[in-house]
Amino acid sequence: MVQAAGTDGKTARMTLYASPTSPFVRKVMICAHELGLADGIVLEPCAPHPFRRVPALVSLNPLGQVPTLVDDGEAFYDSSVICALLDMRAGGRLMPGDGGARLRILRDQALGDGIMDAAVLVRLETLLRDAESRSADWVEAQRARIASGLRAMAETLPARQGRVDLGGITLATALGYLDFRLPETNWRAEHPALAAWFAFWEARASFRATAGLN
Repeated sequence: MVQAAGTDGKTARMTLYASPTSPFVRKVMICAHELGLADGIVLEPCAPHPFRRVPALVSLNPLGQVPTLVDDGEAFYDSSVICALLDMRAGGRLMPGDGGARLRILRDQALGDGIMDAAVLVRLETLLRDAESRSADWVEAQRARIASGLRAMAETLPARQGRVDLGGITLATALGYLDFRLPETNWRAEHPALAAWFAFWEARASFRATAGLN
């Protein structure tokens, strides 16, 4: 286990403001487990709502979103920033310091984040709005983003086989969230190679340890 040392010489713990159903929280915690930092993170349950902000969270993160990490009194957000902080703390194991390899990992992270963003928007549109207020065109546009994102993921799959990095973590988290919230996507049937790749992640201890976070 790797933890930060506090100014008093004691081990400092980080606090992660988290919702148990946020895929971005799960992404952060998968990274934390892969880096050996998970035991140094205290999860602070927080359930922000698009229509009802949480004042305590807004005081740390003006966007009022999870995940928000407090480390030595300083707040960090969003998930990409938090994962970068954790990776730096552990010596850069999930992302190389520079060059084309780093850019490709960041691109994979952007793709996975975009798929999760679209899935969350579909969920919010169908869950929070009554049937008369929902926009079928909006939902279809988000589903189209997910579909094209999955195609791009499948097309670039050979380059990431067997690799454990921040890009792969994000993409695997996105697939897990689709299973959780939008099972009708049925991405396995259309992309069987992705399903085989995802099985590698499902078997990892970091993925199993975060199964309650989606």
